[in-house]
Amino acid sequence: MREKDSLKEIHAELLKILEYIDSTLRSHHLWYSLAYGTVLGAVRENGFISWDKDADVYLRITDRDQARKVLKENIPDYLEYVDASCDNVNVFDNIRSKKYGELAEVDLYTLVGAPDIEGWSNAKKKRLLFKHKVLVKLTCAKYGDTNKLVDRYKLIPFLVVKALMHLIPDSVIRKHIRKKELQYDFKEAKYCMALVTYDSINDIRRKEIVENVIDHVFEGRQFLIPKEYDAYLRGEYGDDYMIPRQY
Repeated sequence: MREKDSLKEIHAELLKILEYIDSTLRSHHLWYSLAYGTVLGAVRENGFISWDKDADVYLRITDRDQARKVLKENIPDYLEYVDASCDNVNVFDNIRSKKYGELAEVDLYTLVGAPDIEGWSNAKKKRLLFKHKVLVKLTCAKYGDTNKLVDRYKLIPFLVVKALMHLIPDSVIRKHIRKKELQYDFKEAKYCMALVTYDSINDIRRKEIVENVIDHVFEGRQFLIPKEYDAYLRGEYGDDYMIPRQY
C-alpha cells in the first residue's frame, strides 16, 4: 500500500474517533477543543494536514474525569480507550482504533491551571516548563516504545532511565502526576497549560485563548476549536502559521 493511500485510511479512522468524541461530549454538555496541529489543519486546510498521522484534543482538568467516564462507557467496539490513570503511566489519555492500533489514535491532553506569569521573565517561565518536560520524559521512559523514542532522546541515557524507572511503583508516579495536575486551581487561574507541555514559553497561555471555543469546519464536519485561534496558533507555530511547511 502506498504511503499516501495509507495516510488517507488513517485520516478516515481518526475522523471517526473525533466524531465519536465530539458527539459524546456534546451530548453530555462536556467541554473539549481540538488542539495543536489539528487546530492548525482546521484553520489552514479545513481538515487534516496532509502529512499528519495523529489528532489532538484538549480536555479540562475540571471535567476530565467525567469526560473519561462517558467516553469509556459509550465507546464503540472498534475503538479502545487508553486511560492514563490506570492502564499505563502517562500524562494524557488516548482513544485508538483497534484495527490500526497506535497508528491511528487521538491524544486527549489535560488542560491544567498555571501560575499567573504576568511580569515573569522568559528564564523563569522556562524553569517552570522544564519541570513538566522532565515529568513527560520520565513517563515516556518507563513505558514508551524504545523504537519510537530513540530519535527524540539519546539512546543510552534513555535506556538507563527506563531501567531505573521500573524500580518506581506506578502508584508513586501517578500520585506525582496528580499533584502536578492540581498544583494550580484551574477555575481560579488566569493561565493554563497542558501537562504534556515541553519547553516553549508560549505553552503557558491566558485561559480564555483556549477555553472559549467555536465550531469550525474540519473534513466537512463541525468541531470545536479555540475562538481566539489566531492567538493560539501564533503562540504555537509562529506568525507565519498559514504558510505550509512539513515539521
